[in-house]
Formats: sequence, structure tokens, C-alpha cells
Amino acid sequence: MVLPGGPSCRGKAEPGPAISQGAASSALGSPIPPPSRDGWDGAGGFLAPMWRPALERQSAANSPEEETELKKLKVLEKSVEQLAKKIDEVNKELREIQKDFLAKNNQTEALSQLDKRIKGIAEQFMKILEQIDAIILPDNFNDSKQKKKGLVKKIQAFLAQCDTVEGNIGQEMDKLHSKNMVLAE
Repeated sequence: MVLPGGPSCRGKAEPGPAISQGAASSALGSPIPPPSRDGWDGAGGFLAPMWRPALERQSAANSPEEETELKKLKVLEKSVEQLAKKIDEVNKELREIQKDFLAKNNQTEALSQLDKRIKGIAEQFMKILEQIDAIILPDNFNDSKQKKKGLVKKIQAFLAQCDTVEGNIGQEMDKLHSKNMVLAE
């Protein structure tokens, strides 16, 4: 394909159409008018609202009722973040036990305490899920619904992480029990 004004296969250059300064033109050569504020291009076509500022694209400000629901969800989200830190703490302590940073005779007790802690954390996540489930939102509270859905997905991921940590604790307990059985023989 040879573009007007570009080199051709034979090495000859063809003059391209003249374009006036500051006006863009379509493939047919007709000038494209700048978009109006309402999104219509002036020629009967609708332009995508990508040129609009982000705030203008958003729906009207949230109602006071929706803001109240969003605040409830934000409080629950902070609780979820605090619990996530507790998972990290339990995981860190488990790694220390796995690396034998704790005396062998104390490992069994420490693992059972970690097991209780991770089960308690999972229970707290379940309680938060119940609180989220109790929040009933009208159909037009889109921001709140998105926040609620995202929070539920986060909690589900953290619950899966709790299950993994709990499984790792169980494996370490099994290793200790098998070592103790071998030593007892």
C-alpha cells in the first residue's frame, strides 16, 4: 500500500493532499470537527467519552445513604487488613519453627498455639463475611456493590491462605510426631 505523499515502489513521490493547519481530516479528506461537550461529533456520530475528565464520566455523587454503606464497608475492610497482618505473623512464626529456631521440646506446643491462632483468624474472617452478607444494598448503589464484592473476594483469598497455613502447621506437627515416634523406639 502506498500512502499519498510517500515513496512509491518505483521511487517516485506523489504529492499528498493539502491539510490545513490545526484541522484533522478523515480518511475521505473531509475535516473532522472537534467533539462537543456532550460527546456528539457534530456529524451525527457519537464519540467515545475518553477525552472527558474522569470526574465528569462518573455518575452523580453518591447519595448520603450510599456513603453510609460505603463507610461500613471501609470499617470492615480495615478489620480485614488487620487480620491479614495476623496471618503474616503466624506464617513468619511457622517458618521460624521450620528452620529450627525453636528448641525441639517447645515446637509441639508452639505449633498447637499457631494452629489455634490461625483457626481463630479464619473464624474472624467468617464473622466479617456474615456482617458483609447482612448489608443489603439497593440496585442503584453501584459503588457500594463493587466495594462489597471486592471485599468478599479478598476475604475468600485470605481464607484460602489460612487453610494453606493450617495445612502447613499440620504437616509440621506430623513431622514432629513421626520423629518423636522414631526416637521413642
